[in-house]
Amino acid sequence: MSRSLWTEIERWVINGTEGTKVEMKREFPLTDKPSRARLAKLIVAMANASGGTGYFIVGVVDKKDRITNSIEEIIYGVNDNLDSYQRLIQQALNEFTNPVPIVSYQEIIPPEISKKIGVIIIDRSRNKPHEITRECEKIKPGIYLKRGSDVFQANREDILFMTGANGKEQGIILNFTHPVTENQIRQIEEKTGLHISEIVQPPKVPIHFNENNSFEDQVAKSVDEIALTDEQWQELNILVNVPGFATITAPLIAELHGRMGHFPKILRFKRSSEDTSRYDFEEVVQLQRIRDKARSRHQQ
Repeated sequence: MSRSLWTEIERWVINGTEGTKVEMKREFPLTDKPSRARLAKLIVAMANASGGTGYFIVGVVDKKDRITNSIEEIIYGVNDNLDSYQRLIQQALNEFTNPVPIVSYQEIIPPEISKKIGVIIIDRSRNKPHEITRECEKIKPGIYLKRGSDVFQANREDILFMTGANGKEQGIILNFTHPVTENQIRQIEEKTGLHISEIVQPPKVPIHFNENNSFEDQVAKSVDEIALTDEQWQELNILVNVPGFATITAPLIAELHGRMGHFPKILRFKRSSEDTSRYDFEEVVQLQRIRDKARSRHQQ
């Protein structure tokens, strides 16, 4: 068993959380051409998305179909022959994609579980954009991209970002409180020069904590419900919309620092002078810069 791979995917399996680089299915047979085309489309979409390695986990019950959170119930398992399934994955990519994404396939047995799960590991791509080149039933040729749990056909701006042709940097918003409006997103893009490609958040926002339980544990659980890989945590330009409750925000920032390797950037909004019911984006509070300046003053 690959302990390191299970450690990487365990939190997503337990929470049933999918994201740009994480996908889960109870089963995914590849015995016919349409199913191989669907797999190729999904892998292409994950390979085109930013953030490093992707994980397509097979043999795990979808969150919407779960009756309990028992690990025995969550793990459905895979029964396909490993070598045969590997060949079918590669056949799907060779048949429908160009350039062909680099992938590998592993089967692991989680601790104390008798059933195997399969993991298709999609390597970080240096050859974007990857494209579906052949039509098969509902799968049309084109360049696809995954955002959250959705797969869609990339537009011209998306393709420019994949190739680095427009010179802009992408950013994502990590939201733990009230929804960020389209108007606020436009304001953020105008003031920062970033393109906000995605808003990522726990299943329930604003987050509310039980005051009788540890805030530390509840913060960790809320962040675990976000399907960002270790590479995404450390590489993506993440802007955080934090809760207004200080005793939630403080441990949240500490948790994010541990995952990102530095202090996060915080969005600040203020009440509009034109409409007091509206909040406009004001600035990005650079916590790491504040920390570095304070440390520099202390060392003088």
